[in-house]
Amino acid sequence: MTQQLAVEGVTVTFGGITAVNDVSFTVPPAQVTGLIGPNGAGKTTTFNVITGLQTTTSGTVRLGDTDLTALAPFRRARLGLARTFQRLEVFGSLTARDNVRVATEHHRDLHGSAPDPDALLERVGALHVADEQADALPTGLARLVELARALATEPAVLLLDEPGSGLGVAESEQLGDLLLDLAAEGTAVLLVEHDVELVMRVCTGITVLDFGTVIARGTPAEIQKDARVQAAYLGAEVSA
Repeated sequence: MTQQLAVEGVTVTFGGITAVNDVSFTVPPAQVTGLIGPNGAGKTTTFNVITGLQTTTSGTVRLGDTDLTALAPFRRARLGLARTFQRLEVFGSLTARDNVRVATEHHRDLHGSAPDPDALLERVGALHVADEQADALPTGLARLVELARALATEPAVLLLDEPGSGLGVAESEQLGDLLLDLAAEGTAVLLVEHDVELVMRVCTGITVLDFGTVIARGTPAEIQKDARVQAAYLGAEVSA
């Protein structure tokens, strides 16, 4: 079942520091939504709020009609959220295949069926390293393994924190095609990514954070023309 993810008025403070300030945006099903901004803008903190790793000072997170705000991370996962991490979170001592198998077997225990690990690795372009130990993989390939593991849960909402980091040009293009395919299948994808070309190619809507505050939201074309975004983040990349 496809459902919209909604972040509503989320604020997170650490002591006297506000990391995220009254942030609101939606992630509709069947499209890729971008969440971009400079380092330290609050993107990963927002991801942590959505997935339950960080509590909010105020605000709510909803999936469809369900309020997720007080739910534990594993309960959110069971409702359809899956994510990857800015800092890689793979099981280093396991092979790429077994990293994915951990998730597929857990999904099977909950739902009675699960996709094949090799099929998932093939889909993300990492089947050729299925038998290699995860901690021996280059960063880009390890991120693809992490993505395959997230897909093993067959999520309604997929949150990706810099999945393009460490990928070459061709691999980045393949990743973009995969994200568009997932959206076409009904998945809601939330993408944090510094590869501006990738973001502009695959996203339908984009929200821009700076110092924890939303400074712009709109289509890729609107974001590229926004003076505040150019000053805070895109800068010369837009004019180039």
